[in-house]
Amino acid sequence: ISFTDFVKTYPKDPLTGNAFYWLGETHYVRRDYVKAADSFRQGFEAMPSGPKASDNLLKLAMSLDAMKRSKESCVVFKQLIA
Repeated sequence: ISFTDFVKTYPKDPLTGNAFYWLGETHYVRRDYVKAADSFRQGFEAMPSGPKASDNLLKLAMSLDAMKRSKESCVVFKQLIA
């Protein structure tokens, strides 16, 4: 089962945040920052207090920065610090 299939099939599973994170990583390493940012955002929204929440926020901020969206990136970094 792929990460995409997992999050569609098990949206409430405790590992959903992890699946979105690793899905985001697959896009990030291929420099598809739009899809990466979307996956990291969804991972954080799905599990805002889960074990990968801070990782999802960090990589979301990094993805936004890579897209030259510095203001949005800073907002996410501030949320991560808080």
